[in-house]
Amino acid sequence: MNPTLAHRLGITAPVTPLLMKVRRLARGAVVPWLIETANHRGFNAVQRSGEINGVCPLPQELSNEELAVAFLLPALDDEPQSLRLPAQMISRAAVEIPSLLHIAECEGALRLLAALAEEALYISPMHVVWQAIANAASGQNALRERLIHWTRLAEPIMRPRGPHNGEWRLVA
Repeated sequence: MNPTLAHRLGITAPVTPLLMKVRRLARGAVVPWLIETANHRGFNAVQRSGEINGVCPLPQELSNEELAVAFLLPALDDEPQSLRLPAQMISRAAVEIPSLLHIAECEGALRLLAALAEEALYISPMHVVWQAIANAASGQNALRERLIHWTRLAEPIMRPRGPHNGEWRLVA
């Protein structure tokens, strides 16, 4: 059995309605299925090759907000690279913030969403969507360690025929 995100972060991993839903839909390994589902919806910050056991659900079956929060469920396997996908969804404003926050709170993932917002705002402090998330989740206790390093949520801005000058942008 792989270590969970909850194990790494020292938090609880409740069994929630969304967790049960994605396990039922995935019919197997959940995180690879979530990655494949995100890829089918045009989010490619992390790509997975190969077939999955479950069928990628339509947005009516699993909304983008639910998909983004599902990556943050503490009970799932700890695959930090996969956290780039909900960050990409949020950076593109492909989610409705009130719905995202409500689902994250109900699913016990609001602390993790707040931590993701903190890292995203390090890269792009004026990003309106990430600011809204950070403000709404400001009362959350900090995690004992980083959820993901900010460089995993960013890509370097390269100048033509020149070296990287230290500028970064959110993966979107």
